[in-house]
Order: sequence, then C-alpha cells, then structure tokens
Amino acid sequence: MSNSSKVSSNGIEIVPLQFDITRLREQFVSEILIHAPVVRSAAVSGWSLQSLDGSYQSGMETGFLPNNGPHNRGPAWVPRNETEAKLPTMQDFVRPSILCTGYFREILDRIDALGFHPRRARVLCLGAQSQSTWHVDGKPEVYSVRLHIPIITNPHCTFNYEDESFHMAADGNGYLVKVNRRHMIRNESTENRYHFVVNIWDQLGRTQHHRYQP
Repeated sequence: MSNSSKVSSNGIEIVPLQFDITRLREQFVSEILIHAPVVRSAAVSGWSLQSLDGSYQSGMETGFLPNNGPHNRGPAWVPRNETEAKLPTMQDFVRPSILCTGYFREILDRIDALGFHPRRARVLCLGAQSQSTWHVDGKPEVYSVRLHIPIITNPHCTFNYEDESFHMAADGNGYLVKVNRRHMIRNESTENRYHFVVNIWDQLGRTQHHRYQP
C-alpha cells in the first residue's frame, strides 16, 4: 500500500498495485496491436477491452457518455436531455471484449478486487508528434477518475493539467487522474504512446485523493 503515498502536486496518484510491464507489453504486441485500431481523432485511436457487445470497437465511441456511478444511480444523479438519455452509460461497458484475455483480464480482476469497479477499459494510442485538445470529461461535481497503466511510452509523453505537466512512466505503476478537470495529452516524440486506460471508482478508500463518495 505504500505506493499510494506517491502523488503529484495536483493529486495524480500511483495506485497500491504493481503490474508486470513485461507481460503486459508482450500480450499487447502479440494479441492486440495486430488488430486495426478504432480511430477516435487525428491523435487518438485504440482497442476496447470492456464493451457493450463483445467487440473491441464498442467502447471507443466518441461523444457524451453518462457517468452514473458504480450503483447505477441514473439520471437523478447526472441529469441529461432526451437525446443523452438514450445513450449507453459508463456502467454499460462491462462485457469483456474479444481482446480481454490473459494478463489484461487478470489486471481487471485485480482492480475489481481492490474495490475500483473498472468500466470501459481500453488500450489507447496517442500518435507520435500529436496531442489532444484541451477538454474535460464530465462535470466538476461528478466523480470522474481514470486509471492509466503505461505500456509503451517515453519521457516526451505527458498528461497535462493547466498548471502541471506529468509523465507516466512504463515502470509497472498505475496512475489515477481526475478527468473532470481541464486536461490534455501530448506526445512530442517520434514513437506512438500506448496506455491501458480504465474508468474506476475507489469505493473502499484505497487511495488518498481519488476516493468515491456516493
């Protein structure tokens, strides 16, 4: 549990788990990278490990996804308009995709056992010499946290808040970030960056700065 004490000035926090980066990388290269990724934007593409229908394309959708919490609290918690009410919610992305096997499945089981309630797990590629736009993923008052486990990266890849730039090393650690704050990702290198990314809710208070308060 001692890893949870490692935080940045803005609360980017290392989770109290260690991951086998060699196993993760080997399975990614041999079983996931061989499939054509779903292109989200000029900068970002990827493969889903938790989906709606078992395909690796489901879960890479763009646009608004209602975040209704681990207990499926629904519209009363996050009001949405008529169009948004017809969309799937974050909780719906729970079915393992065809790529969710081996060590990736083991990681999701470990995260779940920790009380993190993982949903919409994906492997995301941030292309070489690219960056996302500045954006927020959710309302400031609604818990919106993601776990990043770097698979292939380098020091020229950063996660950025308006007042902090942070590199997540591929050293077996997992990093928690709040995505309902304005942020962006940047890759200034000549190589693609690959992260395993999953939405979580720390229901058991395992962390210092990312505890879910229902």
